[in-house]
Amino acid sequence: MNTEHELVNLSRTQISTAEAEGGVAKVIVTCAAGAVAQETRDRVVEALTAVLQNSALGADDTQEWQETLPTWLLDRFTSPKTPEQANEWLATWRRLPPAERKQFELDSWDLNSWINWFTEEDRAWRWVGSRVDSKTSFTVFLAAEGWPFAWQALEWLIIQAGGMPELVG
Repeated sequence: MNTEHELVNLSRTQISTAEAEGGVAKVIVTCAAGAVAQETRDRVVEALTAVLQNSALGADDTQEWQETLPTWLLDRFTSPKTPEQANEWLATWRRLPPAERKQFELDSWDLNSWINWFTEEDRAWRWVGSRVDSKTSFTVFLAAEGWPFAWQALEWLIIQAGGMPELVG
């Protein structure tokens, strides 16, 4: 699937039963308290559209990404780490119990690291479509290159937009 096709898929809000059950991964998103599914989904689509439309930018083109991505998202990134800070982060992560590692990771995304996971080489999934299931939930359909696959950058985006995602396969 190429970028233009995926950009069209971002606007798709109706998914056929065959598509929904046809070998795609599903992410069920429950909205956080007070969030509305359509608005949360729209924020995710807004950010992904900006990323895909500017895929020629490198992960290190920080200034360009800051001018491209929505402000609500930019405000949620941490500062980039120096090599020393990255080593300290890794040492801390290794000391954490496994149950606490995921949250530690989710709290640590910086802009360049997050963008890097959307490069053609590193992204193991493509957006097929989505549908709003109720006022407080929606489903995202992804074409994935195998199972399991790396989707943490998308997971983080959904959380920042106001959702609580669960990958259900």
